Amino acid sequence: MNDNFLNDWLKIVNKELTEIAQEEERLNSEITKSEFKISFYKKTELKNLFNKELEEEQKKIENDQVLLEACRQEHKKYIKLKSVLKEARPKEYYI
Repeated sequence: MNDNFLNDWLKIVNKELTEIAQEEERLNSEITKSEFKISFYKKTELKNLFNKELEEEQKKIENDQVLLEACRQEHKKYIKLKSVLKEARPKEYYI
């Protein structure tokens, strides 16, 4: 009778240990999934932030290119005006 009691008790303990191990495995799986999601969201957020900064830099470059072209046009006008004024001055102003 004592052996039956111990065997029954060991069966109960083994069953509970198995359930605990299964629960631990399930929780570890949930933790892994959660860590993956967090990692994915962090990477996505960083990617979005990088893309936003990249877009802002591209806009700045485009604005600088527009400004540069406007400056070139103004410089061409200045050179042309300088040439016209130089031709309009009498020759005695030149040494």
